[in-house]
Amino acid sequence: PAPAAEPARAPAPPAPGVVRFDFETGDLQGWTVVDGEFGKLVCEPRDVQNSQGKHLLTTLQREREAEKSDGMTGVVESPVFTLRAPGMTFRVGGGAHRATYVALCTLDGREHLRACGKNAVAMQEVAWKAPQLVGQKVVLRVVDRHTGGWGHVTFDDFTARGEIDPEATQTYQAAFRFGKSDSFRD
Repeated sequence: PAPAAEPARAPAPPAPGVVRFDFETGDLQGWTVVDGEFGKLVCEPRDVQNSQGKHLLTTLQREREAEKSDGMTGVVESPVFTLRAPGMTFRVGGGAHRATYVALCTLDGREHLRACGKNAVAMQEVAWKAPQLVGQKVVLRVVDRHTGGWGHVTFDDFTARGEIDPEATQTYQAAFRFGKSDSFRD
């Protein structure tokens, strides 16, 4: 008899002390839309180059896989995590506008680092260093406020040393739901 096919395996969880957002589970991995409205934020890249794996986060895709739109705008944020080392890496693509970017933020809302695409389908590999934020709670913020050409962001394969903080995430996200985002402090 022919050997049985191996069952599909779930993506391996990140190693202890590593924060990883690669969207290989096919869902938002705890990310939340805090402003605006998007279609299908996590999808399979059809015409994106240099992505990692089977899924990525994008502000371009409508609910139906075949439809895309630069007209959707808003902000999506990661779960809160404590940064344990200064270095982090990820991939970003899409628009090169001041209003389409990925930022590393402290919980007071301050954006400390930013990166954006290059008006191209190819995602760029980015390496950030933030020694001043080691030991602090932070979030990643994907901002898409541009509705013209290249008015979208693609994001994938984020890795940093640290731990996700579920309690801080719940408190932080609740602050946005109740309009108290500027008063939340670590």
